[in-house]
Amino acid sequence: MGALQAYGASLHQVIGQAFAQYKRHPGLDDLTRLHMSMARSNTLSILASFLPPPARNDGELGYLEIRHRLRWHIVRCLQRRLIADGHATDEMRDDLLGTDLGLSLVFTASARRVLRAGMQLTRMGGGLL
Repeated sequence: MGALQAYGASLHQVIGQAFAQYKRHPGLDDLTRLHMSMARSNTLSILASFLPPPARNDGELGYLEIRHRLRWHIVRCLQRRLIADGHATDEMRDDLLGTDLGLSLVFTASARRVLRAGMQLTRMGGGLL
């Protein structure tokens, strides 16, 4: 389930919280384009409402330009929120876990089962070994 489906009209507030938590680092990082094919136009409009006027085109061009670190922060905040609220897919959970562990791979189904079994053992007081 996507963020727009999960939060509907309150998505503006959720994204606003992500922007409020963002701490900008000195210097500039690369601009990335968020195209309408990757996000719905109303999602682009919500994101554009938080960007400074010179940096936004309100999605009129079919995309928004967002600095890489800001985009990464927003994606991770939304992902964590979807997981916490029980709206995330297995793939979203796996992606966040892989990112938190510093892995840049997509878990296979068998790796996912092994990892979940290990996490369950840890929660129950057991260990992986």
